Amino acid sequence: MTMRIKIAALITGIPVLLVLGALFGQGNFFEAGRDVPEILHLVDRAYVDQIDMEDLVPGMYQGALEKIDENASFIAAETDVKPWDDLVYQQWGLVLRKRKGYAYVLAVAPNHPARELGLLPGTYLRKIEGNTTRTMNLVAIRNLFLENSAGLSVTLVTGPTAKEKPLALSKSDLDQNRIAHQAYQDGVHVFSLPHFHPGFAADLKKYMAEIVADQPQAKPRLVLDLRNNALGSQDDFVQLAQLFMRKGSLGAWHGKKGEPTKLAIAHDGPFSSFELFVLINPSTSRAAEWFAAVAADREAAVLVGEPSLTLAPIFEVFPLRNGAKLEIPTRQLVLPSGRRFGPEPLKPAHELTWPKDAQEKPADSQVWLGKALDLVRAHKPAVLPQAG
Repeated sequence: MTMRIKIAALITGIPVLLVLGALFGQGNFFEAGRDVPEILHLVDRAYVDQIDMEDLVPGMYQGALEKIDENASFIAAETDVKPWDDLVYQQWGLVLRKRKGYAYVLAVAPNHPARELGLLPGTYLRKIEGNTTRTMNLVAIRNLFLENSAGLSVTLVTGPTAKEKPLALSKSDLDQNRIAHQAYQDGVHVFSLPHFHPGFAADLKKYMAEIVADQPQAKPRLVLDLRNNALGSQDDFVQLAQLFMRKGSLGAWHGKKGEPTKLAIAHDGPFSSFELFVLINPSTSRAAEWFAAVAADREAAVLVGEPSLTLAPIFEVFPLRNGAKLEIPTRQLVLPSGRRFGPEPLKPAHELTWPKDAQEKPADSQVWLGKALDLVRAHKPAVLPQAG
């Protein structure tokens, strides 16, 4: 196909899309997009270098998707769909997102060796293998990790305008952290759940059975530590709720079309009578964040810590006729009370505060945990909400 035929195909195809947009009620889309054919024609006629006009199309699509959600992706036909998040975490111990235009480290495995070198939640990967992540979508970023077995060179920054720090990353045989239990003499029990491993619900039941056996008359305060737990499925969310909440609604998934998908549990959870506190931070996302949001909404738990980034939606991949695909957010959790989450974060009832001149907030340190437990202990049982 000659260059001019390619341009003609692009120019004649785009107006068809614009007309369809107008017919389906997107008249503004038609008005804003009518300049696209002229722009493509001018690029072909006047741009200083020779280019393949087909190379512009993915960028156009991706640019449009990023206006919707910067974690949405246009996926080339030759790219296979994979459980990208789970694979990157299993092989590299990272959960990655796009934020403020760059690759963002949402969570890091607790035992990751690069933590000591500065690879922490909240840092940005400005470059990977010398290439800026500003022009990569999330699928491309995750695939860079999955397609490199030897290692990767990355450039870290603590913010989009901060000083760069080079770092060499390599795959590690990370121990898959399971639940950790820490008991205190005053009856506080902390359960750390850094990720939803297979059998996590059975592990929690085992720990709780031991606590009840040791102190059959006591009513311990349970602290579920969901800091840096950024993955997990809808099933993980429901399983966790079935342990700590009474029977009833868990809310519903709402999309643009179709009836909402309602969620509920049929029986009281075995630990629903205990006082429950949930620790969250900006790296609490997906199933952990859904659970925390519903537990707080139902007054089944008190949230302690730092606000999350935003309540995570459900992403789905849609195939296109040319073999390419789109990954876009399609459903959002509406809480049992009817409250909807938009871009705002999930905020704790008791928020940790830090001095304005603090250089670093030790988000997963013992200092952080100590301050959080002080807030738990200061919470008055007389005003603690009833389990929902």
